[in-house]
Amino acid sequence: MKKRSNLIVAITAFVIIITFLIPGSSVFANTYEDQLEQIRKEKEETKKKLEEAKKKEKDYLNQVNKVESQLLSSLDQLNSLNKSLADVKSDIDKTNIDLAIKENDLIEINKDLDEKEAILSNRIASIYK
Repeated sequence: MKKRSNLIVAITAFVIIITFLIPGSSVFANTYEDQLEQIRKEKEETKKKLEEAKKKEKDYLNQVNKVESQLLSSLDQLNSLNKSLADVKSDIDKTNIDLAIKENDLIEINKDLDEKEAILSNRIASIYK
């Protein structure tokens, strides 16, 4: 029985010594003040992270706005170029139609000229006969 009680005393003493010697395992290590200080530090870190995130968000929004502005500008230029292209195509079509009409007129004039040349040749031939 005495051995048992000495053993219990030794184990109890060992546990108490270990409890005070190992950092972080001390019964008094996590007092309310320490916990409160830890919470304050975490709050400050979270606040800094939130401010950094807001700053990044603002930077990203500025970049998005800049890209949107450039996109709108590019779309306006594209629309302007498409309109100019359509106008040029329309002018080319009109010119091609005018050219076709002139070619037809030229063919008719050549036919008339050939007919009149034939008539003239016949008259000249009949005069010299």
